[in-house]
Amino acid sequence: WEIVKRKRAEDKLKIAYEELKTSRDRLQVQVDYLLTPTSAVPEPELTDLISPDDLQRIQDAFADACNVASMITDTEGNPITQLSNGCEVCRLIRATEAGAENCRISDRTLGKEAHELMRPSYAACHGIGFIDASAPIIVNGRHIGNWLIGQSNPMGVTRDEAARYAREIGADEAALVEAFERMETMS
Repeated sequence: WEIVKRKRAEDKLKIAYEELKTSRDRLQVQVDYLLTPTSAVPEPELTDLISPDDLQRIQDAFADACNVASMITDTEGNPITQLSNGCEVCRLIRATEAGAENCRISDRTLGKEAHELMRPSYAACHGIGFIDASAPIIVNGRHIGNWLIGQSNPMGVTRDEAARYAREIGADEAALVEAFERMETMS
């Protein structure tokens, strides 16, 4: 029994050591970035400057305060954080393979536009047509991520269009239409 307890303690120490090492490496990048002339600093990634856990907490607070869905992605549109405050319609859409792929296409398209324009932009999502927006996260003139918000319905999507899209992606049509009818709209 003592051997098992010691082994568990060693395993916990190894995990804690790896977490500490990762935290130390991130802190070193942050210190280097703050104290070193720009030309000598390796170009940081967003997660070098802010941990994914901290990004998630910031994003969750923003999404709750503004009552919008939110996600932070890398410059290619790949999620860094989990979706915050996602509406039921979009959860049903993302639960299907075709719907999730359309969401990824929208994320990548917005990310590319944010990179090209280096300013916030918005568009109808690739799938159902709700509005999505993206703000580039820029450090020292370098695009290092995107803050996506959306899942509101100001683009005039109708009940019939929601039903058609549910059929198109293989989602439960009745559930998606019911969720759509309960959905709040934003200006």
